[in-house]
Amino acid sequence: MLASWKARCASLFALLAAAGCANLPAFTAAAPSLCPHRSIEPTAGSIVVACVDGTYQAFDRTRGRVWTLATPADYVRSRPYVHRDGQPATYGPPVAVAVEGGLVILYAGYGVQLRRDHVLRTPRTLWSSLFSFPTRSGLAVLQGDRFEVWAPGLAAPRFSAPAFGARDVVLSEDGRFLMTYTEDSPETPVRVFDASGEIARYPWSKDYFRVQLLSGGIVRFEGEERDTGRLLIEAGAGGELHRAPTAGAAVQCLAAGDFELFMQVTSQGAIMHLWNMRTGDVRQIHQNLSCAPKPDQSGFVILNSSEGRLELLDPVSMERAPLQGNVFKSGHIEISEDGAVALVQGSGGAILQSLAGGPPRQIMPDDARDASRRVHQVAANGSVILAEQQGSRTLPDGRVENSRALLAGFLADRPLLNLGEVNAYAMSRDGSVAVVASADGHVRAWDLSTGQATDLGSLGAVSRIDVSPDGAWAVVQAGDRSLLIRRW
Repeated sequence: MLASWKARCASLFALLAAAGCANLPAFTAAAPSLCPHRSIEPTAGSIVVACVDGTYQAFDRTRGRVWTLATPADYVRSRPYVHRDGQPATYGPPVAVAVEGGLVILYAGYGVQLRRDHVLRTPRTLWSSLFSFPTRSGLAVLQGDRFEVWAPGLAAPRFSAPAFGARDVVLSEDGRFLMTYTEDSPETPVRVFDASGEIARYPWSKDYFRVQLLSGGIVRFEGEERDTGRLLIEAGAGGELHRAPTAGAAVQCLAAGDFELFMQVTSQGAIMHLWNMRTGDVRQIHQNLSCAPKPDQSGFVILNSSEGRLELLDPVSMERAPLQGNVFKSGHIEISEDGAVALVQGSGGAILQSLAGGPPRQIMPDDARDASRRVHQVAANGSVILAEQQGSRTLPDGRVENSRALLAGFLADRPLLNLGEVNAYAMSRDGSVAVVASADGHVRAWDLSTGQATDLGSLGAVSRIDVSPDGAWAVVQAGDRSLLIRRW
C-alpha cells in the first residue's frame, strides 16, 4: 500500500512538473471572471469593480467570492425621483469611492450607501437628492432641512448644519468644515460651518465662477473682473476676504496650506509672489518658472530658474533650502505621493531627485527631445517611474502599426529596465510591480525591484490593466471579460 501511494505521488509530481507547475509563478488567477470594468477601488479585504453597465461587484479576497453590491435597476426601482421642475431625472451609473473606514456608493439623484470596514457588511443607505462628493473623511448628505456629515464608520453623523435652501455643499478633506452655497445666486450667501455652528459667511459675486473650501476652513473664490477681464482670486477665513496679487496677467501656481504661489508676468520677466490667503500678506520670492506643493502641505518645491536647481521653500519662515546638483532652468515639477522624490521634466530630458538630499539622476537623456517620449507615472516612494515611447513601424503587408515601448527608471544608480513593446500597462502606486500586455495579448508581471518577469500567458486582446496600490493583485480586461490576478 505504501509503495503504491509513493508511486502515485511520484506520478502526480511528474505531471505537475511537465505542466510547468513545479515552479509556481508569483501571480495566478484568483477568482471567476469579473465584469468588463471602468475602474477599480481597493477597500479593506475587498476589490470593488465598477462595471461598464453601472453594476458594482466586489471580490472578497478572504472568501474568494464575487458579490454584487449595487445595480442601477436596484435604486431606480426603489427610489423614484424627479427634478425640482417636475421633469423626470436622468440617471447615470452609481459611483463608488473608497474613503477612510470603508466605501461610499453614490446614487445619482437618490442618495448614498455607506459600507463600513468591509463591503459585505450591511450598508447604511441615506436617501437624498443632494450630497457632497466624498473626501477621505466622508461626505455631507441632505436630510430634511439639514446637511449631515457622515462616514462609513460612524453610528451617527459627526455634525450637522442647516441648509438654508442651498443647492451646493462641500466637505473639507479632514471632515471638520462644511460649506453650503447656491452657484450664481446672490440671494444665497456662502456659509461655512464646523461642529460649533456657522463660523463664516460670504456674499456671492457675479464675477465668481468657482468656489473652493480649503484646509483650515479657508474659502477661495475664483472669477474674472467684468471691466478688465483679468483673473480674480479672493480668499479668506472668518468672513473676511483678501484679493490675490493677480494684476499684470498673473498665472496661478499652486496652493499649500494657508499659502498660494503666483507667477506674475511683468516687463522685467516672471516674478513669483507668496500670498497668505488667511491674512492677505504678499511677499516676493524671486524669478521662477515652476513650482509644486509638498503633499503634506508644509511648503513648496520650486525651480530656481537663474541657478538651475531645486529648492525647498518654507512659506512661514521664508527659508529656501537648495538641493544638491543642477537640473534644468525650466521644466515641469512632479512630486511623489509620499513627498520623497521630485521629478523634473524639461527640454533636457527628465531627472529624479530625492528631497531628503543627494544628487539628481538623469533618467531620460538630454537627446530625448521627441515629444512622444514622456514620463507616465511616478511611484509613491519615487524609486520607479514608467516612461512611454510611441512610434510606428511598417508591416510586411505595407500597413503601418503604432507601437509603445516601456522603460522603468530608478532613482538608485542602476540601469533602466526595458519592459518591451506593450498594448496596455499599469504600475502599482508603491512602484513594486508593473503588469504589461503586448500587442498579441501576452501578459507579464514585472517585479521592478529585481527586474524579473512572470509570464501570465496570453489573454487575448487586452484593453485595460489595473494594479492595486501595493502590487498584490491586478485586474486585466480582455475582450468582454475581466480577470482578477492575485500575487501569492
